[in-house]
Amino acid sequence: MFTIKDFFCRRINLFKKIWEKARNFIIKTSDRKLIFLLALGICLRFFFFVRLLQKPLLAISFGDPGGYYDLAKSFIQGTGFPTSIRPPGYPLLIAEFLKIFGYQFGILGLIILNYSLGLLTAYFIYRLLKVNFNKITPYLGFGLYALNPAFALYESSLFTEPLFIFLAIFSFYLLFQHKRYITSTIILAVASYVRPSGIVIFLIVFIYLFFHLIRKQLTIVKYFVLGIVFLFLIFPWCMRNKMKYNRYFFSNIDEFNVGLYTAPIIYSMKYNIPIKQARIEWLTLIYNKGNFYKKYPLPDLEKAKELSAYWAYQNSPDITNSALHEALKLFLISPQEVTVYTIRSMTLAFFNNAIYPFALYFYDYTDSHLRKNIMDNVLQFKFIIAIRGILFLYKNFPKAAFFSTIYLLFNILLLLFFLRKLLLTRLVFCPFETVCLVLFIINWFIAGFVGLGGARYFSVSYPFGLLFIFTKQETSHIKS
Repeated sequence: MFTIKDFFCRRINLFKKIWEKARNFIIKTSDRKLIFLLALGICLRFFFFVRLLQKPLLAISFGDPGGYYDLAKSFIQGTGFPTSIRPPGYPLLIAEFLKIFGYQFGILGLIILNYSLGLLTAYFIYRLLKVNFNKITPYLGFGLYALNPAFALYESSLFTEPLFIFLAIFSFYLLFQHKRYITSTIILAVASYVRPSGIVIFLIVFIYLFFHLIRKQLTIVKYFVLGIVFLFLIFPWCMRNKMKYNRYFFSNIDEFNVGLYTAPIIYSMKYNIPIKQARIEWLTLIYNKGNFYKKYPLPDLEKAKELSAYWAYQNSPDITNSALHEALKLFLISPQEVTVYTIRSMTLAFFNNAIYPFALYFYDYTDSHLRKNIMDNVLQFKFIIAIRGILFLYKNFPKAAFFSTIYLLFNILLLLFFLRKLLLTRLVFCPFETVCLVLFIINWFIAGFVGLGGARYFSVSYPFGLLFIFTKQETSHIKS
């Protein structure tokens, strides 16, 4: 008769076999440093996961994760996809996990997936740097990503960054080390369904491959096939938007952010008025210029004082399209304000990258009053260098402030290495370095100008920065 004791004995024997295989792998492998760094990365994520088990709702209780969770529930309930701002990739993944594992275990399963993707991303950074003649840089690249507490924190919630960054780096690995052009193109198209900035990465890669075409390292047929494959894969969602909103586009998140987040700040700088007044005036201008009084009720101007973008999120993309056109007109007559804002917001993105993750970890984000207090005092645009933000944390959350300061100094050190490489190489780079540099700068610009200094937006540029810093120009087969 099969007893409970037999059941547990079999399970114990199974775990013993798995442990023996893992132990033999560790003993046989010559790359002990990598195994050690991997173990540290797992321990770091286990530390955050234990805290998450105490309050699993932290993974979905605020901002974007809550939005993705709600969209996933819309899929499950069969009510459709109610927004044009976000592509459907990540909400669909969440929906599948929730259907298979249930709501609570589905969330925890997604977090474990995020942790795995984070470590895999570090591994492919290691493989991309493995071709260097310098044997230390692959381990530096792996360690600086896998042991980065900010990424472990982002992986502990339903953010798109872990999946998106993994797909981007994996596509780079296939493209630059194995010349799998079509496979890497497909992966970047999938990444675009997670975050629309995947389209930007593909365009940079496509330009890079154009130089391969000129040097006859790639046939013209294959080059155009890559473009056709990418367009073919993203076209269905563009067609869906055409049918629903009568306009071809993949996502209007750029219109949404630039037209309704960034533009009011430039407007307030241009006319020297408070930001709350600028939001009201900007939204009223868009409402009148677009003749939206024929289609939509007047926006709630009291809500607009705090967040002018709420209005478009609940309505049609024609609002964001009109807002973008008005924003571009404003930018053309405000070059000084745009320049100042860009520098400030990119600086803020760099510093917020050190503040936001630890503020997120050390306080209960489900407390709406406390969340507003943090948002108003730490993450707002007015803290250009974020020193006041850190001082606020020291007063209210000393642990968060301590770790934020250390991490900020670490980021500054990495930035100094970045600048050192620019000076030593005299701006002469191999093609792989050039692609990584361009993507680092573009994603940093997006984090600042489009993302209003958002820390998570800056995190997308981080792995490209690591690859740029630690790639050596003697790397011959990446050159091609």
